[in-house]
Amino acid sequence: MISKQLNETIHSISLIIHNTGLILYSIGNYYWDILLSGAHEIAMKVILMAGGSGERLWPISRRKCPKQLAQLPLPPVTTAHSTERTAGNTAQSTAKNAATTTNTNTTNTTIRSTQTANKQQPSSQTLLAQTFSRLQHITSEANIFLSIQKAHAKLTAEVLPYPYPKSNYIEEPIGKDTAAAILLATLTIARRFPNEDNVLFFTPADHYITDQVEFAKTVRLATKVAEISEVLTLIGITPKSAAVAYGYLETHSIHSTELSRESTAKLERELSLIAQNLASPQSNATTSRLHHHSLTSSKPSATKPLEQLDLPVKIVSKFHEKPDIKQAEKYLQQGNFLWNAGMFFIKTSKLIEYFNDHAPEHVVIINKYLDLMKKGDEQAAVKNFNDLDKVSFDYAIAEKVSDIRAVPGTFDWDDMGSLSAFRRIHCTTDASNNTFLTAPEHILEFATKNTLAYQSSNNNTPQTIVLNSINNLTIIVTDDIIYIADNQKGLPTKELLKKLPPHNDSLR
Repeated sequence: MISKQLNETIHSISLIIHNTGLILYSIGNYYWDILLSGAHEIAMKVILMAGGSGERLWPISRRKCPKQLAQLPLPPVTTAHSTERTAGNTAQSTAKNAATTTNTNTTNTTIRSTQTANKQQPSSQTLLAQTFSRLQHITSEANIFLSIQKAHAKLTAEVLPYPYPKSNYIEEPIGKDTAAAILLATLTIARRFPNEDNVLFFTPADHYITDQVEFAKTVRLATKVAEISEVLTLIGITPKSAAVAYGYLETHSIHSTELSRESTAKLERELSLIAQNLASPQSNATTSRLHHHSLTSSKPSATKPLEQLDLPVKIVSKFHEKPDIKQAEKYLQQGNFLWNAGMFFIKTSKLIEYFNDHAPEHVVIINKYLDLMKKGDEQAAVKNFNDLDKVSFDYAIAEKVSDIRAVPGTFDWDDMGSLSAFRRIHCTTDASNNTFLTAPEHILEFATKNTLAYQSSNNNTPQTIVLNSINNLTIIVTDDIIYIADNQKGLPTKELLKKLPPHNDSLR
C-alpha cells in the first residue's frame, strides 16, 4: 500500500516537473521569437530592387510592365502583425495548458492552417505591393527606398498603396544589371546620410513570401550579423526540393574543421555579442564599442547570457550556378546548401569598399553620374551612365569576397521566375493536377491533366476557355495574346521573344 502511494507521488512529481519544463520551453521560445521577429523597428535602410525586363512571366509581364508591377493571381498572405498575434496567443495558450497536454506544436499548426486557408483565395495584386507591405512591418517607411528604372516610375507609383515620397525613388536611367543598380542606391544613400554608416538590406521586389513572422525574424538576425560582424550577410533559403531554377550557396558551420581554431573562436565571440544585442537592443554607438572590444579581445565577454543559443548563422564557402537535376539532388542530400535568394545585408562603408576593390570603374562612373545630375546636366549624366558594363552583383562583387555569412530562411519563398510558379504557390490543383486561375464560369474542361490555365483580370471581354483531352500545357490568355506551351519542351522565353514581330513592341 505504501509502495503504491509512493509510486503515485513520484509519478505526480514527475508530471509537475515535465509540465513545468513545457511551460518554460513555450514561454522561452515565444519571447525569443518576439526578440527576433520585431517588437520594435529594425534600424537599417531597405532597398527594394524593382527593376526588370518583364521577360520571366511573359506574356503576363512585359517590358513596360515587369512582373513586380503586373497584376497577378496571387494568394493573399497574413500580415506580420496579425500572424504575431496568432502566434502569441497560441504560445500563451500552450503555456497555460501544458499541465494537461504535451502538444507543443500548436503555434506552428495554427500558422500553417492559416497559410493554407489563405492560399486557397487568389486575388489580383502586385508583388511590389505585397513586398512593400511586408517591409512596413519591420521598419519605418522613411527607411524604404525603391530602386527602379526611370521608364517604370509612373507605373510604380500607381501600384503602391498610397503616394510615396519622390526622394525615396532611386531611378536608373538605363538598365545596367544589378551591380550598377546596387551601387547607385548605395552611393545615393551614402550622400544623403553622410554621417551614418547604415546597414543596407537589398531585396528583390518580385518574390513571393508567405510566413511574414519567420521572414521578420530572419531579417532581424541577418541585420545584426551584418552590423556586428561587418561582413556581407545573405539570406539563403533552406531547400525543400532539388530545384534547378536557383543558384546555390555552399555553407558550413562555425565549428567546421575547415576553419582554424582562432577563426572559430572569433566567430563564437561574434555570435555571443549578436545574441546579447538581440536580447538587449542598444544604441549604435554602444553596439560599436561592444563590437570593437569583444572582437579584438581574446578573452570571453564578462556576461554572455545567451552564449549557448544556437543562432542559425553559416559561413558561405562557395557560390554555385544553377545545377542540373542530378547535381541539385546531390546538394539536397548533403544538407549544407541553400538557395541563393538574392537578399543581402551589408554596412554602407563595407559595400563601397568592396566596389572600390573589385569594380572601381563602377564607382568612378556612378559618382560622376550623380555629380552631373546634381548640376542638372541629365543628358551628359545618362551618356556617362551608359558607359557602365552590364554585370551582375554576384559576378562583380559577391563571388570575389572571401568572408561571407548566411542566415538560413525557413519561410515559404518563391522567386516567381517562371509561369510554373503559379502552380507552386497555389493550393488549388484539382484531382487531375490542373491549376485554373480564372473565374469558374470561364473554364470548361474534359479529361484534362497537368495543365495551368490563366485569364488576365484586365480582359474587358473575358473568354471561355474550353480544354478537351489535353495534357501538360500552360495556357495564358491576355487582352492581346493567347499563349499555349508544352510544359516539358519548347523555346525558352528569351528565344521566343526574339521571334516576335519587330514592329510590335507592345507584345514584348
